[in-house]
Amino acid sequence: MAVDRPTNPDRENRRMAALKFTEDGRLATLHELGDARRELSRNERLKLEKPGFAVWADITEKYAREGFDSISEDDMERFKWYGIYQQRPKTGHFMMRLKVPGGALNVAQMREVAALSRQFARGIADITTRQDFQMHWLTIENIPEVVTRLQAVGLTTKGACGDVSRNICGSPLAGIDPHEVINPLPLIHEANAFFVGANEYADLPRKHKMLIVGNPDSGQIEINGIAMYGVKRADDGAIGYGVRVGGGLSTEPHLAQDLGVFVAPEQALPVLKAITEIYRDHGYRKNRKHARLPYRVADWGAEKFRATAEEMLGVALRVAEAAPVRPGGYEPLGRSRSGSGRLAVDRCAGRGRPHHQRPD
Repeated sequence: MAVDRPTNPDRENRRMAALKFTEDGRLATLHELGDARRELSRNERLKLEKPGFAVWADITEKYAREGFDSISEDDMERFKWYGIYQQRPKTGHFMMRLKVPGGALNVAQMREVAALSRQFARGIADITTRQDFQMHWLTIENIPEVVTRLQAVGLTTKGACGDVSRNICGSPLAGIDPHEVINPLPLIHEANAFFVGANEYADLPRKHKMLIVGNPDSGQIEINGIAMYGVKRADDGAIGYGVRVGGGLSTEPHLAQDLGVFVAPEQALPVLKAITEIYRDHGYRKNRKHARLPYRVADWGAEKFRATAEEMLGVALRVAEAAPVRPGGYEPLGRSRSGSGRLAVDRCAGRGRPHHQRPD
């Protein structure tokens, strides 16, 4: 039997105030505090003192030469901006995450990942739920070589972790899915090239997750910070994107709210930029657990968030048509054939851990 639990509005209000406001009553955002945010937390101080991406020079010119014991505690935190975490029990080994925008790899990239995992990571390169690879057992001495070789085949670890826009996810059938109305891969790669390594977007309150798909049923549009999904208008046949914001899981799940807009393909990157700038400037920074985009969207609501984005863009976005009922049950497993005849065949990577042997 369900039991109604009494609530205490005063206690909840005090809790929320402690998460969102400074002791003197200012909203704990970059817009309100500017450089005074350094007093909020160690993470905010670190980002002010040295941009996360600036640590690469320290890695290559100092730490890789002088060894693990030479790494400062503050720079160890900044390593995350290059996808690098200490591996437990934190005695000299690292995990490195590398980005695969849209989950789309070519043969040369796959072979290099396999070769690096075989040489440096005990033959393991885990596939993550956000279409990244993770390699363990790296040392500070071999990290520069790993990154250089990844760059040579068009891959990067830059922005794979840290308070930045993370890997942009897409459908594994992008460009092939017969149900998609627009191929999202060109936008995924354009957006990745724009955000990766950009210092003006490397000081977000927390991680920032994006998804771009050509069909609303080919990705988890409800649980990403930003989700753009392909739509075709019924009134004039125009093709573009719908937009949801503020989704996420973690300890307090949020479903993304639809902004009710139709974004033409040429508007898509400016809209992604505007939403990210809203998050950067108006996202909460006092408490790391309360610093993700969903909390700002939940407080403002879709209408105010959309109005703020349009103000930043300097243009009113076209109103979306009423969304049709989604049938559900869309599960593109097995073989898929596109209208152009291209064929896709799924293969399961058990527990996200394919074997390193024979991809080359």
